[in-house]
Amino acid sequence: MNDKKQEEKNKLKKILSVTSVEGVSFFRFDRETELNGNLPCTLMIYNDGGALSLTLDGVSVPLPAERTAFLAPGREYRVAARKGCSVAVVAFETQAGINEYFDGRSFPTDAFRKELIGKILGCADELFERRGENSFLRVLREEPSEHAAQVARECLELLLLDCVKPLYKPFKHSTEAKGRLSESKKTTEEILSYLQENVTRNVKISEIAEALFFSESYVKKVFRKETGVGIIRYFTSMKIAKAKEYLAEGKSTAETAKRLGFSSPAYFCKVFRQETGVTTKRFRASALR
Repeated sequence: MNDKKQEEKNKLKKILSVTSVEGVSFFRFDRETELNGNLPCTLMIYNDGGALSLTLDGVSVPLPAERTAFLAPGREYRVAARKGCSVAVVAFETQAGINEYFDGRSFPTDAFRKELIGKILGCADELFERRGENSFLRVLREEPSEHAAQVARECLELLLLDCVKPLYKPFKHSTEAKGRLSESKKTTEEILSYLQENVTRNVKISEIAEALFFSESYVKKVFRKETGVGIIRYFTSMKIAKAKEYLAEGKSTAETAKRLGFSSPAYFCKVFRQETGVTTKRFRASALR
């Protein structure tokens, strides 16, 4: 990867890293309402249904039903909602302010993205106090739930990542046929795909997390939830399955160990016997009969 691409990747990683959730609200307007202001943090606005107009710095941004818009910190906004309109608003901060991938853009909001927004809204009562019916955002509780804060941050990161994938070339290959998957299944599929592509190498969890723009704790948690085992344990089983193919083709123990990235033939033999109950020599001889 050249310096420019690495710099872009590092910048995007910081943009996708949510450091705090500053406010969460959901409105169902019973009359025409106008909200405006200027916040020092990033703003997400989701139109859950109804007629809504959004203006940023005097410029109109289309935001029809079931679309989500992001506003960079400091943008002057005006939200005009008709009677019956439902709107979710989340204020948050990231390591680096959102850029041209997000600022002033609106994104379609499919079932997966709605699920994430719903989970963020579900954390609101554990994080924020109500400040009145006409306030745009709630006030942070004196003792907010850290678990709820973590869930909200993770869901926001997933939402940002899912929105940026169709726009950012390295992600485009993983956006197909995933609309019906839950957030954890979706992430687990991406982890499995990464492991399969790199089965001949040594892979660390930190590397997987960086490649997918998630925290190490998150990728470990969702993978175990969906598969019942840890990532490294699963990866070892994948390597041994591949080793069986190589040995059955007649490749030596030393060559197989080298092809699969084991530190030494001796260590490979040890792992192979632990996984299969037989030695590489016996397995190879049996397979070649």
